[in-house]
Amino acid sequence: MALSILALVAITRQTAIPWRYFFTDLPVVLQVPVMACVFTSASAVLWCSSGLIALFASTLCSPDSKRPLRILGVLSVVLGADDLAMIHETLLPRALGMTEKMQGIAVESVVFLSYACVLLGWLIAYFKKVGWDARPFLIGAILCFAFSLAADMASSLKLFGRWSRFRTDYDFQMLVEDGPKFVGVVLWSIFAWHYSRSTLTSGGDAN
Repeated sequence: MALSILALVAITRQTAIPWRYFFTDLPVVLQVPVMACVFTSASAVLWCSSGLIALFASTLCSPDSKRPLRILGVLSVVLGADDLAMIHETLLPRALGMTEKMQGIAVESVVFLSYACVLLGWLIAYFKKVGWDARPFLIGAILCFAFSLAADMASSLKLFGRWSRFRTDYDFQMLVEDGPKFVGVVLWSIFAWHYSRSTLTSGGDAN
């Protein structure tokens, strides 16, 4: 409750953005079709939901299983906040004064690398605790994220030919970049659910 009040107070302390924009639906602000941004919004909801599931499960499980669930939960919530507020794409580069395109790409790369390191560390330490019912979803999610990230970076670095459909058709580009990402978020959410449930029902060991 305190955080929600602080958030409301915070928006009244700034003048860069009209207050109404913090409460108005995005399609209304942009004057675009109602279904605009639906996959982006759904992804943020799924990220945060899976994170809250893991964090809630960490309060109920045995002591030796709390840490992996907490790391998983915090990582998911941070990714959801990043996705929703475009932290790695806009907020962080601006805050660092890095407004040039290549500087922005560098910031994105560092942020993505940080996420990857956290995930890799989690996998090394706790993958053996992931049950066989959850592993396919985890692996599928990672593959989808890797494909989406590779397509995004290739596009940013202009590795596709000038006449490639990836360069001439922006709708196609967004589908290839963000489609696998959305599928990955769905798979990640299913994985978080299975892992949290298995950890609770097995008394701490998800094998």
